[in-house]
Amino acid sequence: MTVRPGPGRLGFVVSKKVDNRASERNPVKRRLREITRREKVLFVHRKEGSVDVVVTARAAARNVDFEVLRTEVLRVLNAALLRLSQSSASSRRR
Repeated sequence: MTVRPGPGRLGFVVSKKVDNRASERNPVKRRLREITRREKVLFVHRKEGSVDVVVTARAAARNVDFEVLRTEVLRVLNAALLRLSQSSASSRRR
Protein backbone atom coordinates (compact mmCIF):
# COMPACT_ATOMS: atom_id res chain seq x y z
CA MET A 1 0.00 0.00 0.00
CA THR A 2 1.27 3.44 -0.91
CA VAL A 3 0.02 6.58 0.85
CA ARG A 4 1.03 10.12 -0.12
CA PRO A 5 -0.36 13.60 0.49
CA GLY A 6 -2.83 14.46 -2.25
CA PRO A 7 -6.41 15.36 -3.11
CA GLY A 8 -7.88 12.14 -1.68
CA ARG A 9 -7.71 9.71 -4.58
CA LEU A 10 -7.84 5.95 -4.34
CA GLY A 11 -6.41 3.33 -6.70
CA PHE A 12 -6.30 -0.46 -6.80
CA VAL A 13 -3.74 -2.76 -8.38
CA VAL A 14 -4.74 -6.40 -8.79
CA SER A 15 -2.16 -7.91 -11.12
CA LYS A 16 -2.19 -11.14 -13.07
CA LYS A 17 -0.10 -12.63 -10.28
CA VAL A 18 -3.37 -12.81 -8.33
CA ASP A 19 -5.06 -14.70 -11.19
CA ASN A 20 -4.73 -14.67 -14.97
CA ARG A 21 -8.49 -14.27 -15.42
CA ALA A 22 -10.11 -10.86 -15.01
CA SER A 23 -13.24 -12.61 -13.76
CA GLU A 24 -11.21 -13.76 -10.73
CA ARG A 25 -9.40 -10.43 -10.19
CA ASN A 26 -12.52 -8.25 -10.33
CA PRO A 27 -14.13 -9.63 -7.14
CA VAL A 28 -10.92 -8.77 -5.28
CA LYS A 29 -11.15 -5.18 -6.55
CA ARG A 30 -14.84 -4.99 -5.60
CA ARG A 31 -14.09 -6.19 -2.07
CA LEU A 32 -11.24 -3.67 -1.70
CA ARG A 33 -13.46 -0.86 -3.01
CA GLU A 34 -16.16 -1.75 -0.48
CA ILE A 35 -13.67 -1.79 2.41
CA THR A 36 -12.24 1.59 1.47
CA ARG A 37 -15.69 3.05 0.75
CA ARG A 38 -16.75 2.22 4.30
CA GLU A 39 -13.55 3.66 5.75
CA LYS A 40 -13.05 6.63 3.43
CA VAL A 41 -12.92 9.01 6.38
CA LEU A 42 -9.48 7.57 7.22
CA PHE A 43 -7.82 9.08 4.18
CA VAL A 44 -10.05 11.95 3.00
CA HIS A 45 -10.59 15.19 4.93
CA ARG A 46 -8.03 14.38 7.62
CA LYS A 47 -6.74 17.23 9.74
CA GLU A 48 -3.26 16.72 8.23
CA GLY A 49 -4.80 16.91 4.74
CA SER A 50 -6.16 14.38 2.29
CA VAL A 51 -3.99 11.58 0.97
CA ASP A 52 -3.76 9.46 -2.16
CA VAL A 53 -3.84 5.71 -1.54
CA VAL A 54 -2.81 2.89 -3.87
CA VAL A 55 -3.83 -0.58 -2.67
CA THR A 56 -1.86 -3.46 -4.20
CA ALA A 57 -3.54 -6.83 -3.73
CA ARG A 58 -1.57 -10.00 -3.18
CA ALA A 59 -2.61 -13.46 -4.34
CA ALA A 60 -3.88 -14.39 -0.87
CA ALA A 61 -6.54 -11.66 -1.09
CA ARG A 62 -8.48 -13.82 -3.52
CA ASN A 63 -9.26 -16.55 -0.96
CA VAL A 64 -9.43 -14.71 2.35
CA ASP A 65 -12.65 -13.93 4.24
CA PHE A 66 -14.00 -10.36 3.83
CA GLU A 67 -13.58 -9.46 7.53
CA VAL A 68 -10.01 -10.76 7.58
CA LEU A 69 -9.24 -8.75 4.43
CA ARG A 70 -10.89 -5.68 5.96
CA THR A 71 -8.87 -6.01 9.17
CA GLU A 72 -5.62 -6.38 7.26
CA VAL A 73 -6.31 -3.46 4.89
CA LEU A 74 -7.19 -1.19 7.83
CA ARG A 75 -4.11 -2.29 9.79
CA VAL A 76 -1.79 -1.52 6.88
CA LEU A 77 -3.60 1.74 6.06
CA ASN A 78 -3.37 2.97 9.65
CA ALA A 79 0.33 2.07 9.82
CA ALA A 80 1.01 3.91 6.54
CA LEU A 81 -0.94 6.97 7.70
CA LEU A 82 1.01 6.97 10.97
CA ARG A 83 4.34 6.87 9.10
CA LEU A 84 3.15 9.65 6.80
CA SER A 85 2.09 11.87 9.69
CA GLN A 86 5.40 11.24 11.49
CA SER A 87 7.43 12.09 8.39
CA SER A 88 5.42 15.25 7.73
CA ALA A 89 5.79 16.29 11.37
CA SER A 90 9.55 15.83 11.24
CA SER A 91 9.80 17.78 7.97
CA ARG A 92 7.83 20.67 9.53
CA ARG A 93 10.40 20.90 12.36
CA ARG A 94 13.26 21.55 9.93
